Amino acid sequence: MVEQFTGYGVSIVIAENSAMKQAKMIIGKSRTLWIVALVLLPFLGIALSEVDRSQVLDLDFTKPEQIRTLVAWTHSDQLNLTTAGLGLNGDANAYQNIGIWTVKPIAVGWWWHPLTSLQIEAEAFPPGKFQFTDIHSFTWPITAGDFYVRYSADASHWSTWQALERVPPTSTSRPQLRFRGTMSVPEQERQSYNHWLNKFAASLGARFVVDEGAAANWIQKQAPSFFSTQKPFIGYLDFLWEREIGGGERLKQLRINISYGRGGKMAVPKGDIDKGYWRFKTSN
Repeated sequence: MVEQFTGYGVSIVIAENSAMKQAKMIIGKSRTLWIVALVLLPFLGIALSEVDRSQVLDLDFTKPEQIRTLVAWTHSDQLNLTTAGLGLNGDANAYQNIGIWTVKPIAVGWWWHPLTSLQIEAEAFPPGKFQFTDIHSFTWPITAGDFYVRYSADASHWSTWQALERVPPTSTSRPQLRFRGTMSVPEQERQSYNHWLNKFAASLGARFVVDEGAAANWIQKQAPSFFSTQKPFIGYLDFLWEREIGGGERLKQLRINISYGRGGKMAVPKGDIDKGYWRFKTSN
């Protein structure tokens, strides 16, 4: 199914794969057990379907009023924004180094389940001027620049910036300017957090944690400085594009696709588990 959300122009695509095969492997060939399990699993709060989700962040620079609420940029006194896009004042052959960044944290994951890994692909329109000898030999546009991402667990304390890789064009007639990368949290970074998850589960008399949003709020009360030093999961993203902009061009659009998923067999909380993003935040 496809859901549309306001704010950053985000559209979510949720694709659920069949869980029947997994359940059969768990339960075996018994028809009776199979029927009983299918009836009981929803009441036990167990989800057996894998879920893939894609968020599309569409930054449209031809809509001045909207884009000013979503991103900011350096050298604003030398740039002008119109319905034709963002451009440089002055001579068509002039260039200026600038930075463009998102001004609000972009929530990802689920309200009850943050992420430890995701994939990002960004594409700029227009792509700029490539120079080709052939498809395997080319020069990147002077305006390509470098694209960065960082993550946060609480929307206040951030990782360092990580650069995405430029994706080589696959066409000489219609080249694309794309950046791509994977962001993952090492298991070692999660050790202290996992310890606190176990303590939270024990406080509830449970064997494991279902709602990590509730767990994060509990950890914050028990150890107020925890998330100022620990970044054990990805709850929010922030983007930065450092590049040159020329007087003879206009940046019209930047489209960022964020893809991730969650595993097949896992316990889930009550309520609509696929509506809304991670929402735990701290203010210090």
